[in-house]
Amino acid sequence: MKKPEILKNYGDALTAHDVLKAFAVLTMIADHVGYFFFPEEAWLRVIGRLSAPVWFFLIGYAGARPVPPSWLIGGFIASAAAIAFNGYVMPFNILFTLAAVRVAMPYLERAAFSSRAAFIALFAGLCAFSIPTSYVLEYGTMGALWALYGAHCRREPGHERAGAQALLLGAMVAVSFLFQALTLPVMDGNHNFGLGVGLACLFVVLLGFVPERWSAPPVFALPLQVLGRWTLEIYVFHLVAFRILAFFLYPGKYAFLQPEIFLH
Repeated sequence: MKKPEILKNYGDALTAHDVLKAFAVLTMIADHVGYFFFPEEAWLRVIGRLSAPVWFFLIGYAGARPVPPSWLIGGFIASAAAIAFNGYVMPFNILFTLAAVRVAMPYLERAAFSSRAAFIALFAGLCAFSIPTSYVLEYGTMGALWALYGAHCRREPGHERAGAQALLLGAMVAVSFLFQALTLPVMDGNHNFGLGVGLACLFVVLLGFVPERWSAPPVFALPLQVLGRWTLEIYVFHLVAFRILAFFLYPGKYAFLQPEIFLH
């Protein structure tokens, strides 16, 4: 199978990042299929709740880096599509949240891991503001909690009580994210339980995440590499396409260029 040109910049080997990002892309698409086309199928939304934590975790795991301009461009395109075809202005697209968390991470990390008291205070503050900020930015400050977990997993293994602190942080973040997900009206007790189990499994996977290269046949490696390395393009294209398609399929549900301020 011939590899796209873009993959040459990353090397031929399949990486752990490829697999993790591919998982996040597929669960994200499942979430959006449920949101736009099958809102009564709550399990699609449950699956989709496992996507965002991966993106925020990787922000924290990557450490201090500049925000790529492509994130902001993609965010503006996705937001313009939401205003035009879905009828709301806020919350602003998750790409803006990712950018904000990346900018804030050096300061959050320095504060969170300076002492146990600082960690508890920061965690409590981020939890307290998670719902209010989610009306402005997708996922709000809950994204910063998962990013802090990624930062903790990146820290050197010899860090004092690193294992216990990582376990505590991961459990607290999973519970907090589950609490936020309870606001989805289509989810019942079974869905919430399933989400809790899924988040627990995801936490274990992320706890053991190690950036490494794997050997795999091209027929398996290439699709995962495409999903893992074209994530931004896939995200923006499919989201805009889904909004336009839903607009024409359900004309009574979406109003063109008549946006509300907040998503209902």
